[in-house]
Amino acid sequence: STLTENGDSIEVEVWGSKAANAAPVTLQLNVGGASLNTGSSTGSGFSWSMKAQGGRRSTAVQRYFFSGVRAALPLTASSTGDTSTDSVALTISVTGTDASAATGNMLLDGLVIKFFKV
Repeated sequence: STLTENGDSIEVEVWGSKAANAAPVTLQLNVGGASLNTGSSTGSGFSWSMKAQGGRRSTAVQRYFFSGVRAALPLTASSTGDTSTDSVALTISVTGTDASAATGNMLLDGLVIKFFKV
């Protein structure tokens, strides 16, 4: 969907888990050109979640609030602006980097995207 009107908004929530090993991993939630990054985590077998809330303020001007939890510790929350084109589909992704180059160390267990139109 697109954020075509001032006041249109979106909420994105993702969650998952990390394998039971100490391999360093980094996760990132991307909404348009804005993101929240967990930083490198070496814990074993922990759960994680990230959330973005925000929307269109004016043409090609969006504002997002990001928050999250990794291994029961809060991530540093952030409020950030974005100037992505809002008349085309909004790109939403979760990316991960695993320093061990193994597969299956990071699991995405769920993703919910909600659009709110004015």
